[in-house]
Amino acid sequence: TIITGPATNPVVRIGTSDTTLSGFTLIGTSTGTIIQVASFSENAFITNNLIKNGANGIILSPTTSKVTITDNTIVDNAFVGIQLQTSSYDVIRDNRIENNDAQGIDLSFGSNHNSILNNSLIDNGEEAILISGITSTENTISGNNISNNNIGVRLSSAGSNKIQSNNIQGSVIEEVLLP
Repeated sequence: TIITGPATNPVVRIGTSDTTLSGFTLIGTSTGTIIQVASFSENAFITNNLIKNGANGIILSPTTSKVTITDNTIVDNAFVGIQLQTSSYDVIRDNRIENNDAQGIDLSFGSNHNSILNNSLIDNGEEAILISGITSTENTISGNNISNNNIGVRLSSAGSNKIQSNNIQGSVIEEVLLP
């Protein structure tokens, strides 16, 4: 099933808890988000989808939690593949996140206790993974294959996070950056 969306609204908006979105091809526009998980939603599952050609692939709005994003292909978005905004206890695992113009994954505004595991982050225009904000803490980044991005992993004024066992190569700047 292919779902295409409007220019300014999300193609799909998950506004309730305990929701699963699986098995779709979701195509956006360069001015709209493809999937938005709305504030106060939790226990959402986004799995086995092709998500492409939007402004942003997936955005978890402020105060979401316990969202699981697995086995998706998120490609060719004008900005970010996956963005978490003040979101916690989420799992981002086994996704292919490729050729997004900005970040592959962006954790910001106090996103904490998230797990980013075993993803392939390839050819993203800025950071493969960006964690920003002093209250973005206790995130785990492990087992990811990160290649040919501008920057592999960047912590920008972020608190305590665990980064281990990632393969980072072929990026302009391959090491973890702490501003």
